[in-house]
Amino acid sequence: MTLALMAAFTLPCLRSALPLERVRVLPFEVVAESFPEAPAREDEAPLLARLRTQANDWAVRALKVNGVAREAVVSTEASGDTSYTLQGRLHLPVALPPHLIGFDAWNRRGRFMSGEVDLRDASGAAVAHRAFQLVWGDGQWLTGARAKHNAPLDDVLMAYVRKSVDRVVLGVKREIQAQNRRL
Repeated sequence: MTLALMAAFTLPCLRSALPLERVRVLPFEVVAESFPEAPAREDEAPLLARLRTQANDWAVRALKVNGVAREAVVSTEASGDTSYTLQGRLHLPVALPPHLIGFDAWNRRGRFMSGEVDLRDASGAAVAHRAFQLVWGDGQWLTGARAKHNAPLDDVLMAYVRKSVDRVVLGVKREIQAQNRRL
């Protein structure tokens, strides 16, 4: 058995040119991680809801703009005409110590947030899986044109969510293209 024939039997057989016809985006799960010395936030639940909405809306946008899907919708119900489903989870701290703002946060080393996303076909088989990490320097911690000042934490978190969704959608696209080249 040739290698190409073996690959056709072992890999999920996508054999669909991009863009995919329709992708249903299941609501992203946003998990708040604790950070040492960070005070508790009273508005954590509404903030997580805003971050979740941002991730869902941005995933729909990114799927269309990056040429992964012709049509993308956020939906919790299964529909018969949807052939692919995108589901994701984001882990990020929503409260930081007061000294970690602006340049100090941007200059910090290490992982700030992580997450993963799965694209599944109608049978539930995994078509693509991407895990990612964003570091502290990936965020927009400073704002202003000439005189820079510290950006509000909620704005920084929204920017991290947008950047993470963009990166994983592009990763899913590359993975689908690589599978199609192998088949």
